[in-house]
Amino acid sequence: MNELQGKPVDVSLLNDVFQAQEGELNFYYGMIGSGKTYGATADAWEALRRGEVVYTTWPIKVNDYDDRNEWFYIIKNLLLFRKRYYKIPMQKNLHYIDVEKGQVDGEFTFDPKRPKAYIDFLNTLNHCTIFIDEAWRVIDSYQGTNFSLDGRNLVLVTRHKFRTINLIAQRPTSVQVTARANMNRFYKFVKLGTWPWIRFARYEFQEMAGETVDESQEPISIKTYWGKSKIFDSYNSYYYGDLYPVHEVQFEAYDFTTKERFQLLWKKLSETYTKFREKTLDMFDSLYAFLSKTKRTRSQKILSEITERTSIDNDLPF
Repeated sequence: MNELQGKPVDVSLLNDVFQAQEGELNFYYGMIGSGKTYGATADAWEALRRGEVVYTTWPIKVNDYDDRNEWFYIIKNLLLFRKRYYKIPMQKNLHYIDVEKGQVDGEFTFDPKRPKAYIDFLNTLNHCTIFIDEAWRVIDSYQGTNFSLDGRNLVLVTRHKFRTINLIAQRPTSVQVTARANMNRFYKFVKLGTWPWIRFARYEFQEMAGETVDESQEPISIKTYWGKSKIFDSYNSYYYGDLYPVHEVQFEAYDFTTKERFQLLWKKLSETYTKFREKTLDMFDSLYAFLSKTKRTRSQKILSEITERTSIDNDLPF
């Protein structure tokens, strides 16, 4: 059977379909291992599938998306009499910012030793979604009132540039107060469990109490992320350039046949039974010794009482 391609459509007439949304400023936070990077990576996948241009500060491996390969759209378009299917070149729409090297998609773009050059580059971006991990590198809270005008433009001028910025860090207080005060949404991540599947929750807050997020109110929305191997395999949350181990791990490995595995199980059961038997016998010996001692003490007490009464009887005059 010949592969079904469909009739190509002039995409220049469809630019409005994938037009960028008005920009906003969001913050992903939570403790180590709470799912921040996983949630941000999953959200980046979703943005790419919607046809958005995405920048991330950690490398992500993605595949191109095609409605023609998805059961959902095949059935949906058939039932709803829709004839149009879209193919999204996600790999082309995704751009990796290497902060350590000052590179974007492998090409030198800004001086990594000058934080202002990094901010200047980010300010040139529009009609896109940006995910910035370790946000304190860009908008450090220690800058205080010395926060540059370019830095303020980065976090304040988002809507009209159709530029959504998602900052990621452990705590909201790690970024400059101007950025905190102008956040549209705070997303708190919590790991819900690891068995039988890894699950993360994202709680949305919008209000602040003092200098941090007001978590005393009920979250505005809750989103659950089910750990998928596709997402986990697409990123490396510990990536910081070419990182090689400096220590050699010492270990030994052994292969067992099926018979030997049963023998190993029997050996372990025998050892466990022997230890249990010894502990049980010791417990009974201790109990017997205690009861014997209690019995001797009681017998001695009774004998003493009899002797005392006999002595009293002998002293009587009749």
